[in-house]
Amino acid sequence: MACRASHHSPQDFSHSALVARDFSGQDLSGAIFTGATLMGANFANACLVDAVFDQTDLTNANFKYARLAGASFKQAHLIRTSFRCASLTYANFDSATLLGVDFTRADLSDAMISDLALKSAIVTSAILPDWSVIYETQLALDDGSFINFDNSELANFQ
Repeated sequence: MACRASHHSPQDFSHSALVARDFSGQDLSGAIFTGATLMGANFANACLVDAVFDQTDLTNANFKYARLAGASFKQAHLIRTSFRCASLTYANFDSATLLGVDFTRADLSDAMISDLALKSAIVTSAILPDWSVIYETQLALDDGSFINFDNSELANFQ
């Protein structure tokens, strides 16, 4: 399913409680989910181009095969969230918390990453070319140690 160009106002789900809601396969381009509770929500195969998930709880949410180009996840809580095979080009994860997030085979080209809390993320076969410079980001390892990405650039990393 290709994302359709929409001429209507984007849907606004701000501050809504949408626990375990099924949005799979829907075209929600430009939708606003700021401050919403979306624990266990299913966005598999959804079109979410330029969607806004700022300050949203996405614990256990499923974004498998979703199209999220330009989506914003600023200060979002992404805990055990799956982005397997998702397109996240130009997505913004500024100040987000990522714990146990699965980016297997996801396309993170030109994603914006800064001030990120990252623990136990899976990035197997993820596409990370030309990632922006990563600021104030640490990867917490299971043994309690950290990998510090401050001012690192992951260009052409696959």
